[in-house]
Amino acid sequence: MRLILLGPPGVGKGTQAKKLVAVYGIPQISTGDMLREAVRKGTPLGRQAKVIMERGDLVPDDVVIGIVAERMKDPDCQRGWILDGFPRTVEQADALEKMLRGQGTSVERVLSFQMAEEGLVARLAGRRSCSSCQAAFHLVSNPPKREGICDLCGGSLVQRDDDR
Repeated sequence: MRLILLGPPGVGKGTQAKKLVAVYGIPQISTGDMLREAVRKGTPLGRQAKVIMERGDLVPDDVVIGIVAERMKDPDCQRGWILDGFPRTVEQADALEKMLRGQGTSVERVLSFQMAEEGLVARLAGRRSCSSCQAAFHLVSNPPKREGICDLCGGSLVQRDDDR
């Protein structure tokens, strides 16, 4: 299965992608997660992306396309994948189409998630993730047992810069 999940930040793409990963056994490819991981690790791409993301800007298309193209070459992607939030621009969509055509394959389904702006703001304002294991929490709908502490590993919960 080759699936694309589209929609604004906070709409639930990542949550649904994780459920689909469990059912279908194919990887979730989230450009946001990959960029945040690069920032956390302090890689050259991560340092470049951090400055851009802290300004609230989108990372340039060529960088995002490059990381997706590299990830899609991994062996676990041969049976399929779930693209979470990619493509976001026409240039990214054109590049994806070209990549897939070169592989002799295509996208099977595209799901577009929608939500009213007020709901998105409420979801983003309450979203927290563990700084150690990346587990997801929400202050209202999925709060941790102890405020600010991850239930799974005891790490500290943080709000993503792009959720502020």
